[in-house]
Amino acid sequence: MRDKNVKSGYTIADIQEGETFTVKELLNVLMLQSANEAANILAEHISGSTEGFSKLMNQKAKEIGCLDSNFVNANGAHSEEHYSTAYDLAMI
Repeated sequence: MRDKNVKSGYTIADIQEGETFTVKELLNVLMLQSANEAANILAEHISGSTEGFSKLMNQKAKEIGCLDSNFVNANGAHSEEHYSTAYDLAMI
């Protein structure tokens, strides 16, 4: 099942509705397979929505001193409004 928030052509792990995973398992799938839907599942688990998670990411970035970052999704999919700098990534 394709996550509607993952653009066509992006890597997924084909996680099916109704499957259950631990947070650790989802993090492993996210990091090892670059499974974009795992990022969205974790975002929804943490904040109820990918949009809410993006807001948390932006708040945290400001708290730790990031100067030129804006996040609009949990998986880093391309968007003109989703950006960062090398300095900010080093801060993160």
